[in-house]
Amino acid sequence: MNNIHELFEQFIDRFKRWAKKQDDIRGAYILGSRARKETPADEWSDLDLPIITSDPDRYISDISWLDNLGKHCLTFLEKTGTGREIERRVLFEGGLDVDFPIIPYDLLKNHTLSPLDIIMLNRGYRILVDKDKELAAIVRGLPEPPEPVHPSLDEFDNNVNDFLYHAILAVKKFKRGELFYAKSVCDSYMKRLLLSMISWHARAKHGLNYDVWHDGRFLEKWAEPEFVDGLKKTYAIYSARDFPRALRETMNLFRRIAVETAEMLGYQYPDKGDKYTVSIIKDYLNRK
Repeated sequence: MNNIHELFEQFIDRFKRWAKKQDDIRGAYILGSRARKETPADEWSDLDLPIITSDPDRYISDISWLDNLGKHCLTFLEKTGTGREIERRVLFEGGLDVDFPIIPYDLLKNHTLSPLDIIMLNRGYRILVDKDKELAAIVRGLPEPPEPVHPSLDEFDNNVNDFLYHAILAVKKFKRGELFYAKSVCDSYMKRLLLSMISWHARAKHGLNYDVWHDGRFLEKWAEPEFVDGLKKTYAIYSARDFPRALRETMNLFRRIAVETAEMLGYQYPDKGDKYTVSIIKDYLNRK
């Protein structure tokens, strides 16, 4: 059987030949692991292949165009990481996982790039199709990624208060019998706030240029090992008996990281709000 990297390269060649014949496709390029040198693609990597088109609806509302690229087994739509565009995600035969962000041509001509776009392009790109030389012009003048900054005191306090508020909300839903909702708050919403605090801690300790990636990517490589280890205890099984333990471990880990981060940044951790939250949660959990 062909190596997965060879299969992807064959797919890329097939896509290029097809895309060049489509009048509406003005550009296409590769982002992500299959274009970057640092942390390059491995056998588990997908292919991020944005399509710049004057007819975006063709690729969003219809799937017949996929037949030109190979036999597909699954396909669905979702928003891109920036939240501005729609991408069609496709699983082709052979396990080829390809994401096609659909970028309207007008957007490209306006050269509107989000901070995340700039960060990802600076990590590496590979132009496949550039009929109007727009892509080449953009990347030649690509600005440096925005300079990272430490969170302001207001941002720090907002993160902590948001976390504590939702800890109480999770317990309320749990006591009502809404275990699924309660777990979702603890294991998703609160974990995103925890992730932000972990990244702030990393840059407070190692410097603003320390690479924390985005969305928790490669967290196991850049976060403090004891924090990664601590995450093991913060997720609950779907059990009313286990939920309070997981919530408590999540709060304890968050508090530890937030207190250390506050000390390094010269901020004051809001102990009063934390203690009040803990007292309310204890009272709620003890109620019959």
